[in-house]
Amino acid sequence: MFVKGVGITALNFSIYNRYGQKVFETLDQNIGWDGTYLGKDENSGVFTWVLEYNMVNNSAGILKGNTTLIR
Repeated sequence: MFVKGVGITALNFSIYNRYGQKVFETLDQNIGWDGTYLGKDENSGVFTWVLEYNMVNNSAGILKGNTTLIR
């Protein structure tokens, strides 16, 4: 799972499991989550993501959502 977009100058992208444990975090748009945590595959399920971003036009925001991991 990657953050895709044009004009993003900074971001903090985090993914959490159903227990609220952070399983992934990146500050780099070119690094995405591969469905693992500490080198081990995560079980199928729903994960929550949070994206904090800054844009080239000086706007900023926070987006939140869910994604389902299917194995």
